[in-house]
Order: sequence, then structure tokens, then C-alpha cells
Amino acid sequence: AAAALAAPASAEAADCLTYPGDEAPKATLAGWMAYGASARGVPGELPVTAALVESSLTNLPPGDAGYAGYFQMRLDIWNQGAYAGYPANPQLQLNWFVDTALQVLASKRATDPSYGATESRWGEWIADVERPAEQFRGRYQPRVGEARALIGAGCIPDGEPAPPPAETTDATPPELHLARPRPLRRLRGL
Repeated sequence: AAAALAAPASAEAADCLTYPGDEAPKATLAGWMAYGASARGVPGELPVTAALVESSLTNLPPGDAGYAGYFQMRLDIWNQGAYAGYPANPQLQLNWFVDTALQVLASKRATDPSYGATESRWGEWIADVERPAEQFRGRYQPRVGEARALIGAGCIPDGEPAPPPAETTDATPPELHLARPRPLRRLRGL
């Protein structure tokens, strides 16, 4: 995983490897997160969407509730081992999110090969990473489009496809038209 981030994919991508700072514009932060995730095989929208929901894309300092960072990671669980010092190190926060997303994907795909394959299920994937209370699991999917808009076209590794266009909703109700070639004398039903 570290090798994937060792060299930039292009001169433009070099800026995407370095954390832009807590005060950077949200679009710049989103681009950095998306690049880091997509370089490791996770859709860039996932960490950005999670951060939008959990912290409004802000690196929150530790609070009384025992959570910190972009993803509101629990201090008593995650501020040790590979992620020790994460509140002051956003790269560790992003590593945690991507590591966990890849673990969840591998676990879920063992029983559901379509898990995470379509954008319509990304909210479920994020919820499986963040593990909120059941009543809050649905709050991620509606923010995927907002995440994509923040990411824009920047910080996508070379050779990667551009993010797919936002899904559109077909608001036209279906119609059914039946035609009969000649009049029926006795119509008992269809």
C-alpha cells in the first residue's frame, strides 16, 4: 500500500500526495482524500462522503465524547498501534479509513460478490466502515453526489477513469398500452 503512494502518477498528482492542511478549502481536502483512496483501490467518494457526514470535512480535535478527526475515530480504540497519534496526523486517519474499507470489502464479498460494486451501495459500505447506530446508517448515501462535486476532476491517478456521472432519477411513470387488432365480442378478462 505504501508503494502505491511512493511516487506521484504525474506532476499534477504530486500535490495530491501531501496533506494540504486543516485550513485548506474543502475541495482541496476532498481531492487529497479521494486521491489517497483511489490510489489504493477504494472509490475516492467513500472517505470524502464519510468525512462530510462525520465532521463536515473538518479535522476535529479530540472532544469530551472521545472522538477526533475527519472520521470521528474513537480515541480509546484507534489512538494506538498503527494509528497512534492520528488526531494530529490526517494521513493516519485516511489510512485507517482505507484500511478498514478494504477489510470490510474483502469480508463482505466472501458472501456477496456484488458488495461495493455499484455506487448505489456505497453508503452501505461507508456505514460498515464507520459503524454508526442502526438508525444512522442511511445518512451516507445521500451525500455521495456532494462528495463527487467537491472532488471534481482533480487528484485522480493517471490511467484511472473519471468518476461516473451522478445518477439521475427517472421521474416519468411507466405506461402500458394494449392494442387489439379487432373488436372482441366477449371479453372475460385479461
